[in-house]
Amino acid sequence: MKYILFFTLYIVTLFANTLNDYDEGLQFFEEKAYMKAYVSFEKAFYEDMANPKISFYMGRCSFEMGDLELAMLAYERVLILDETHIRSRLELARTYILLKMDEKAKIELNTVLKMKPPKQVEENIHMLIAHIEEKKKNSFWTFYFGLATGYDTNINANPGEEVLINYLVDTFNLNRNAITASDMISAMYMQEMLNVGNTYKFKDSRFFLESSFLIFAQQYDAYSEYNLVYVALTSALATVYKGYKISVPLNLSKVYYGGVGLLDSQYIQLKVEKKLTKNTVGRVAVKFQKKHYNSVTNKGRNSDTHELELGVNHAMGEHLFRLSYLRIQEEKNTDATQTFVNKDSDTYNLGYSTSITKAIRLNAQYSYINNQYEDLISATQKRLDKFSSYSISLGKKITKKISIAAEYKYTENASNYIPVGYDKSNYNIKLTMVF
Repeated sequence: MKYILFFTLYIVTLFANTLNDYDEGLQFFEEKAYMKAYVSFEKAFYEDMANPKISFYMGRCSFEMGDLELAMLAYERVLILDETHIRSRLELARTYILLKMDEKAKIELNTVLKMKPPKQVEENIHMLIAHIEEKKKNSFWTFYFGLATGYDTNINANPGEEVLINYLVDTFNLNRNAITASDMISAMYMQEMLNVGNTYKFKDSRFFLESSFLIFAQQYDAYSEYNLVYVALTSALATVYKGYKISVPLNLSKVYYGGVGLLDSQYIQLKVEKKLTKNTVGRVAVKFQKKHYNSVTNKGRNSDTHELELGVNHAMGEHLFRLSYLRIQEEKNTDATQTFVNKDSDTYNLGYSTSITKAIRLNAQYSYINNQYEDLISATQKRLDKFSSYSISLGKKITKKISIAAEYKYTENASNYIPVGYDKSNYNIKLTMVF
C-alpha cells in the first residue's frame, strides 16, 4: 500500500513540475527571453516528450535565437506527434526557406493548403510559394512610374541640379536681362519619371548584375526654357560575401535644360553595405565622376569629382532613421580660366519615416550642404554656399502597386556670392505605380 501511495505521489508531483516548467517557459517566451524560455521548455520536454506544444515552443525559441537547424528538428518532431499541427508546418516551411531548402518548404506549404486553412493564411501561403518560384529565375524586372504636379515659388533657382544655378548666372544672363537666382519666378509644373530595373543572377549565384534606366522630366507650361530632363543608365556588378554586399556601379547620364543639352557625366563607384545589427544597416562608398558641359561657354566647367559617402539606416518598429555624410572634391580638368568650379563640399542628410496607419506613411528629410570654392569673390573672401532644405511628405497606398503622396519642400542658399543666393518653396502631389 505504501508503494502505491508513493508511486501516485511521484506521478502527481512529476505532472505538476511539467506544468510549472511549461508555464514558466511561456512566460519567458512572452517576455522575449528566448534562452530562458528554451531552458524551461527543455526541462518540460524531458518530462513529457509526447507533448507537441512543448516541442513547438522549443522550435520557436530556437528560431528566434537564430539556431535554424535546431528549430527545424523541433518542428519536425511536432509533426511526428501531430500531423495536423498547421502552425508547425508553416514555421517549418519558413525555416526551410531560410535554410535554402525551398523544395521541402513547398511540400509543407502545399500540405497546409490541403488542410483548408483560413482564407488569410491561404493567401499568405500562395504568396510564399510564388516567392519560392520567383527565386528560381535568373532575371527579375521592376518598373516604376511616377506622375506629379506641383507649384514652384522660384523656378529661377535650382530646378533640380545645384550646378544649374551657375549655368543660369553664366549663360542665361547674356540674353535675359541679367537674371540671377534670387529673381523669383513662380510657376506650376508637371513631372514624369520612369525607372526600369533589372537584376540578373549569374550561374555562380555569388554574383549578380543590377541595372536601371531612368528618365526624369520636369516641364513648365509658360516657361519652356526652364524645362529639365535627366536621363541615366546605371549598371552594377554586385556580390554578397560574409554579410557584406559589395557593388561597383557604372553610370552614364545626360541633363537637358531648356531643351538644350547641358551636361554629360560618367561615374564609377565602389559601395559596401553591411547589416551591423538586426535593425541597423551601414554603408561606405567612394565615387569618381567626370562632368562634360555641352555649350562652348561652359566647356571651362568640365571637371573631375571625388566623393566619399558614409551612411547608416536604423529601424525601430515602424520608425526608420536615415543618416548620411558626403565629402566631395571637385576640380576643373581643363586649363580654362572659368571660376567657381573647384570646391570642397560637405553634405549632411537626416531622414525619418514612420507609419501613421497601415496605409499612410510620413517621411521627413533635412539636408545641409556646405560648398567652399577655391575662387575669391573679394580681395580676401572665398565664395561660400550654404544650402539648407527641409521636406515633409505624407503617402498613402491606394492598392498594393499604386500610391499617392503630397510633399512640401523648402530650400535656401545662404551664399556670400549674391547672384546665387535664393530661397524657394515647392509643393507637389505625386502618383506612383510599381509593377
